[in-house]
Amino acid sequence: MQIGEIVNIDSLDQFALLWARYHPHFRGNQLDANNTLYLATKNLNLQGQTTDIPGAGAFTNFHKNLQLTDPDAELPTQWRLPLCFYPENEKVSLSYHSKLDRWQRDKDFCYLKSVSRGQEFVLDATQNSGLINWITNLISKRY
Repeated sequence: MQIGEIVNIDSLDQFALLWARYHPHFRGNQLDANNTLYLATKNLNLQGQTTDIPGAGAFTNFHKNLQLTDPDAELPTQWRLPLCFYPENEKVSLSYHSKLDRWQRDKDFCYLKSVSRGQEFVLDATQNSGLINWITNLISKRY
């Protein structure tokens, strides 16, 4: 999913986003400044170009190229990623993973001991053409 809009749930008018009121983030009774909903772009934008690909979706089939968990790992938090993920100049592109000791690399892959926090992370690919190429390749294959 590519983020198109970030919405603070607790500051919304009661009639805003009626289509999304089923979402669990609308079920809380307490005000929480971090209660946030991320809405996808209508169409994916890659390197400044809007595509005809929806900004959110799911792959319909499993393929080993879609798997982030290292196939040899004992835990699902042990990931094997393309080398383009490795933090160059100590710039980490994946949210909640700024500790450099979580990252390792060899000549073929980058390895990450992923945090166990939450259900999703944000990947900032804006300054990394390798990540853009990886994303474009996965989407174009339409697994």
